[in-house]
Amino acid sequence: MRDMWRWFVLAAAWVLGGVLAVQVYRQTAAAPATPQVEGRSALLHPVAEDIPLDAPERWIAHGGGVGRLVYTNCEEAVRDSLARGFHFVELDLLETRDGHLVGGHSWKELKAHLGAMDCSESPMTRADIEALRGSWSYTPLFAEGICSLLQEHPHMVLVTDKTQNFDLLRRTVPYPERMIVEAATHADYQRAVAAGFPHVALTAYTMEQLGVAEKHGLAGVVLGAWLLELDPFSAPIIRKLRAAGCCIMVHGSTMCDKPDFVHAYLGNTVDRIYTDTWSPQNIPPRPGK
Repeated sequence: MRDMWRWFVLAAAWVLGGVLAVQVYRQTAAAPATPQVEGRSALLHPVAEDIPLDAPERWIAHGGGVGRLVYTNCEEAVRDSLARGFHFVELDLLETRDGHLVGGHSWKELKAHLGAMDCSESPMTRADIEALRGSWSYTPLFAEGICSLLQEHPHMVLVTDKTQNFDLLRRTVPYPERMIVEAATHADYQRAVAAGFPHVALTAYTMEQLGVAEKHGLAGVVLGAWLLELDPFSAPIIRKLRAAGCCIMVHGSTMCDKPDFVHAYLGNTVDRIYTDTWSPQNIPPRPGK
């Protein structure tokens, strides 16, 4: 009798375990997939190699503009870039002491543009900037000005640098689908995605940072041009990243604005170049011609 009871208990446990396993399987199958921090992006993907070098997809206006307007991060620079055929415009964004975003490569440079007496790196308030804007021949660009430009130019894509306050950026420039956000570290990358930005690129100025992009399968990388030129170990990783669907964007004007660099790498090793000089309407001549 005891043996029969033991076998009954074991059989019941086996049946109950099977029922629970089926329930867990059904719940797991029905549950939505956990969102991934890393992933593919509509704006960050390898540009097809047959896309010509004069295509807007190949170029990013650096610091708002090119030529005399590079690094000014002002409204006139962005408008000039758009007139030159750019779609991708990078802006360095600084956070004022009272919580506003303004275009500026550094506080020291912005203060010099505005004619401020104090040219240190200490942040200004918005009121400080407004009080001095008449001293500069260009127009400082705040968040609402950026929004106006995006509304006025539906093809414009904003690429952001400097600021890592992604909550402030998301709140004051609510166009995440039309922005590529640069993140300084993988932790910043995750914070940007959590803030609601679908197109995030990791800054990779060292081999260690490039390795982080490879490890996590990131959608975009802002690569220091010197890695490509000076470190032979970078090329295999870059090729592997592109093969996996990562967009490689190269920064470092002293190198990547050289015509031989452009024609050697753009379109086969890298997808886009940040430029201080060229534009889709004025690409560098092929060396030797």
